[in-house]
Amino acid sequence: ALGLGLALGLAVGPDAAAAQDWREVTSFRQRGGEARLDVHVRYGAGTLAIRPGGAGELYRVGIRYDSELFEPITEFRGGALDVGVEGTGRGVRLKNHEGGEMTLALSPDVPMALDLEFGAVEARLDLGGLRLSELDVQTGASDTEIRFSRPNPVSCDRLDISMGAAALEATGLANANCERVSVEGGVGDVTLDFAGEWRRDMEVDLTVALGSATLVIPEDVGVSVEKQTFLTDFDRDGFEKRGSVYYSKNWESARHRLTVELEGAFGSIDIRWSRPSGTVTP
Repeated sequence: ALGLGLALGLAVGPDAAAAQDWREVTSFRQRGGEARLDVHVRYGAGTLAIRPGGAGELYRVGIRYDSELFEPITEFRGGALDVGVEGTGRGVRLKNHEGGEMTLALSPDVPMALDLEFGAVEARLDLGGLRLSELDVQTGASDTEIRFSRPNPVSCDRLDISMGAAALEATGLANANCERVSVEGGVGDVTLDFAGEWRRDMEVDLTVALGSATLVIPEDVGVSVEKQTFLTDFDRDGFEKRGSVYYSKNWESARHRLTVELEGAFGSIDIRWSRPSGTVTP
């Protein structure tokens, strides 16, 4: 049976005038035999948290927003969830702009595609255990952490991340079980940690315009690196060059392999070796 709940009220704060601007909305839906869920998140500014949800719930979302500047979005139709906030066109007041919050819990039992768009956001995403077939992330001036704390039970075709002036840390990427990972960064620092349970070979396309990128790779995974970079430092320790490609010394003997294509203009690219595959840093 399906259940849908919605609660709307005013938040209480120390400044009475400001408190009249703030509202909180909570929306949830129980599972009802859905075979797939397509999730689209739009969130301009504030803090964003996404995590696996509880048993029996398809999703649960909570949004705290300034009603003078934003309107909440919680639409579910035909297996598609559209959630977040959109502007009212009345401008931006920084003190309220910074106070927005959104939390989203998603069912770990339903296969899904996840499409995230956010701007000046502090995002903390734990996607461990979700049945992700696709993940698209587009960010502006954000500080983003993406963590796969548990293996994805299904095969993921792709994980695409596009960033502006942003910082990104993604950990447990082997648990994502994605065939291809693509990260395109503008200005900022990128860390990609491939810890977790390796069940397939992976490909990574990494583009860094201005900043630094660090790839943390288990020492028992074979790695090849092909790079097209300009004024970008690359630490070749542990690699041997054959033609235009760099190979780790265990490339032929490794059970799993990571193929990396690098593009960069200014900055540095660093590859670090970690504990053998199958582990995720707590």
